[in-house]
Amino acid sequence: MASKLTFGKYRLIERLAFGGMAEVFLARSTGAAGFEKSIVIKRLHAHFSADREFVRMLIDEAHLVSQLTHTNICQVLDLGEVDGTYYIALEYIDGRDLFSLMRTIRRAGHMLPIQA
Repeated sequence: MASKLTFGKYRLIERLAFGGMAEVFLARSTGAAGFEKSIVIKRLHAHFSADREFVRMLIDEAHLVSQLTHTNICQVLDLGEVDGTYYIALEYIDGRDLFSLMRTIRRAGHMLPIQA
């Protein structure tokens, strides 16, 4: 993304991922006295925002993830809609995502250890 784009009360900084249902952006939330916080915006593709089933799936995802609390699971900060496009605002956790890590480990011929 060449320039920063305003999306409702957020500023989209960089697209991090693009999937079949949504795209994910690094974003900034701003507040009083110059307060800024890095967050992630997951927004439905525009054509899915008009489809009640896809909107329901995003809402269900937000509700489900908001029930989970763990240091390695990002927290849901907001669920909303901007100009007909639905989104989830999530905590930003710096680092590699699990999918990329697992792909790298698999390509090296290893498995991710699962400890109880």
